[in-house]
Amino acid sequence: MKKIVYLLFLYSLVFQYAALGQLPCYTPVREDGLKYMRKGEYAKAIDQFWLALSSCDDKPDNHDLYKLIKDAQRVQVATLEDNIQQKKAALVEAESAKNKAQELELLERTARKRADDNAELAIKEGRLAESMRLALLADISRERGGITESFQLANLSISLSAENPASLRSFGAAVRDSFSQKLFTSNSTIEWFQPIDDGHKVLVKNIQQELFLIDLSTGHSSQLMTADDLPLYVSVSPSGKFLMAWSDKKPLRLWDSNGTLQTTLPVADAQIRCVAVSADDSLIVTGGRDHTLRLWARNGQLLAQHNRHQGVIFEAGFSTSAPLIFSRGADGLVIGWDWKAGQSFPWSESKPYFYDLDIQKNCAAFAASDGSIVVIRENGRPLEKNIGSAPVLEVSFCPLTSLLSARTAEGHVFLFNPEKDTAGIWLDNAPNTQSNWSTVNKQIITWSNLEDVNIWDEQGKLVNKIAGVPGGVKSASFSNDGRYVLLEGKLHSFRLTDRASNIIMEFISSQDIHVTLLPDNKRVLFSDGAALSVCPLPEQILEKVNTEKKHLWTLPELELIKKYNIQFFDSNR
Repeated sequence: MKKIVYLLFLYSLVFQYAALGQLPCYTPVREDGLKYMRKGEYAKAIDQFWLALSSCDDKPDNHDLYKLIKDAQRVQVATLEDNIQQKKAALVEAESAKNKAQELELLERTARKRADDNAELAIKEGRLAESMRLALLADISRERGGITESFQLANLSISLSAENPASLRSFGAAVRDSFSQKLFTSNSTIEWFQPIDDGHKVLVKNIQQELFLIDLSTGHSSQLMTADDLPLYVSVSPSGKFLMAWSDKKPLRLWDSNGTLQTTLPVADAQIRCVAVSADDSLIVTGGRDHTLRLWARNGQLLAQHNRHQGVIFEAGFSTSAPLIFSRGADGLVIGWDWKAGQSFPWSESKPYFYDLDIQKNCAAFAASDGSIVVIRENGRPLEKNIGSAPVLEVSFCPLTSLLSARTAEGHVFLFNPEKDTAGIWLDNAPNTQSNWSTVNKQIITWSNLEDVNIWDEQGKLVNKIAGVPGGVKSASFSNDGRYVLLEGKLHSFRLTDRASNIIMEFISSQDIHVTLLPDNKRVLFSDGAALSVCPLPEQILEKVNTEKKHLWTLPELELIKKYNIQFFDSNR
């Protein structure tokens, strides 16, 4: 708009000059354009030249206005291009600076993260080192009799690094020493105990063959059998609601889980060798030294009997949904007995000897001395599986499936599915291997002398490998929830470990010691000599301590922190 006004103004001047005839037009207008050229105002110069060209009648024929316009346009274009290049260069420089700034920022962030990571790693490693030191201090304090201080140090150790195996072991030892409660003391060494009634009670037998029933909630004890009943045999029904005991001098007695005597079976002295109870607790079968198998009602009424065996009856058991009882005797036979029909028949009389018997529902398996396993399936058809030349000593069904494990005299464990009649898998080639099934998953644990303890799945794939016990593993079993493994050592020791081989608790004694996990998976029951005690698992105590403290340091802990110059505790609040 301004340019248009300016041009109109120039035109008016020219016309005025021309009209008055006072001034020439061409020369001054051209001169103004040249002045603008010299100033670098090329657009105004071009306007002047065009004005002279179009409006000045006094311009000569050989005027240079076209040339001047082209020169001004060329210089203007060159100037604009140079300006553009400068702007472009400035833009490139700005982008480069921006990229460098971003690179520097990235480097700074990377350096900062690396520094943070290194600091965090240093703190983590520092906590771990301090945790290990505190675990050692806790062990030293415990050995000196400082049980309270030992627990506090172990608790600080595990709070600094819960991943430290040493802190787990130290804390477990501190919990054992600090929170064990003695339930019962016998007048002689405890030989055997077993939780019953879902872990609410426990049966205890000492080396004098006295039998006691202990209530775990109250600590009340009652004596069921006295010391004159040598030797004493004890059995518990599958439900854990009934218990039986008998000796060579007295007949079998049956109590409920409260210790109330239910019945006494009128069997001649020294005749009972084995006892089994049906799944519904209504029937009892006894195998005798007189080669006779007897079936009883729970009230003591004799329902049926047979004497097809030609030797002492070692083992007997019920098929769950059919009136069929299997028994194994010193004559090497396994005999099936349909007690309702009054029929009994031996299985595979041609077999040299049967070493073991296991029953799951309506399926029974027998271990034969010729290296075979005989399985009687629900359809009644026997399946014979030869697994080698070595005698089969043990057979055991998985509690959750039809899988069957077998152990040979060479100590090798074989796994197969009799329902599918699969080829089977050898789990372990180490000599003297033994096995035990989990009750909550389809896994089996094997162990052998000083070898590691192995856990396998139903496909025979190795799932876990757990370190053994110094001196050799005597037995291994899963906790009821499958999270822990209880290892019994050959040198009066027990270890409770997790699946990563971390020692959760350990029990070592110079005398006979027995340990078991209670069904609630929260407590451990153990006997050392004549004393029976119960102790919570470390995780129960850790949860309680953290809840009660609400992650605040208590005064005794602050005193310990100062006493032992404990580091890194602030960062773990």
